Amino acid sequence: MEDNRFTDNRISKKKERKNPSRETCESAIQRILFTEIASNGANTHFKKAGDFMPYFESLYIPSPALTKQVQRAVNHLNFPKDENGFYIIGKTEIQIESENSIRDLLEGSSVTITSSEIPSVLFLQLPVDLIDIVSRKLLANPFIKKQIITVVKSIDGILIFTENPDELKVYLNDFIELSED
Repeated sequence: MEDNRFTDNRISKKKERKNPSRETCESAIQRILFTEIASNGANTHFKKAGDFMPYFESLYIPSPALTKQVQRAVNHLNFPKDENGFYIIGKTEIQIESENSIRDLLEGSSVTITSSEIPSVLFLQLPVDLIDIVSRKLLANPFIKKQIITVVKSIDGILIFTENPDELKVYLNDFIELSED
């Protein structure tokens, strides 16, 4: 009689493994896609559930049940696809639609992007009821308007982007000092 304690069970262990859960498949699929993007810069291999099967078949016994489980995981992840049909990870269908909408708007127009050093920002803290009025008045003043790149209203004041912060600050301080007298 043979002692079973000393037999090699490594061969039979692969056969004993059950199929992975859908969640396990999802996690593996996401890791595969993240690795693909990290190494290639984009997904250029995975368009359908079957493209993931070599990975799963290296770990589990190939079977129709394994194929179904991988298909369920891919369907549940509901990845959007790019224009070539490859899965996109990290974005939802709504994000893709939004990006396509922006792309369509910008594509047909003569939009230019200008990069420059970020200008200085001055914050003028104001009562809420004065924010709109002061913004309009600042932009209506020819001297101040030349100093301002843009004005952004905030909850409790105005952010003024300028390339000449010192000059504008002196000018604005004159108003504040006059109102305090």
